[in-house]
Amino acid sequence: MLGTAIRQAREEKGMSQERLAEELGVSRQAVSKWEIGQSVPTPRNLEGIEAVLDLPVGTLAELLKEEEREPSSPKISKKCILLTSVVGVAVLVMAFSLGWFVSQQSSASHGGGTVTWKRTGHHEFPVSAGSDRCGSNRSYSRGWNGAVRYAPVISW
Repeated sequence: MLGTAIRQAREEKGMSQERLAEELGVSRQAVSKWEIGQSVPTPRNLEGIEAVLDLPVGTLAELLKEEEREPSSPKISKKCILLTSVVGVAVLVMAFSLGWFVSQQSSASHGGGTVTWKRTGHHEFPVSAGSDRCGSNRSYSRGWNGAVRYAPVISW
């Protein structure tokens, strides 16, 4: 509200941000920040703005007090929303691609067979028929406690 009031009053006077900044002895960037609400002018600058823009004394200070009384809602910029959306979509695409890639690798390593999952012991794991990762011809593995966990055969 305060920033909008400053901008409107400045534009009604036909004054640029740079000109207002020169009159107040501040930078153009400071005026810009006031107008977009990134910062607030000091009380001395508020008085100077009112004098330069021919506003009634205390108008801007009153607007500032009203803003302070109102609970402020977080401002989310369009850039932030767009960036979050793009990152979210990218993560989803990568997750689905990784899942597809892993399933293709699994099918290729098992000759195109269907991997069946079976609970054996405390774990669920896929196994190829008749061999384990070390190349031995067994259809079981041993758990952490040495117990034998039998594995299913892959169906073709």
